[in-house]
Amino acid sequence: MEHLPPIGWADVATKRDLAHLEQRLDVLESRLEARLQAGLNRMMLTTISAMIAISAVLVAAIKA
Repeated sequence: MEHLPPIGWADVATKRDLAHLEQRLDVLESRLEARLQAGLNRMMLTTISAMIAISAVLVAAIKA
């Protein structure tokens, strides 16, 4: 204890403070995961659409 900086007990985090912080971090993690998943879904849709379009152009070029 003597190695701790000289602060008052009001400045020390309690278990309740840490539990609240954990809840907030869980919410933040969920939001970030949702945004990441949405971005990956958009990227996959764009990639698949581009592949289909390129395939159609190639098939048309081969038939011509």
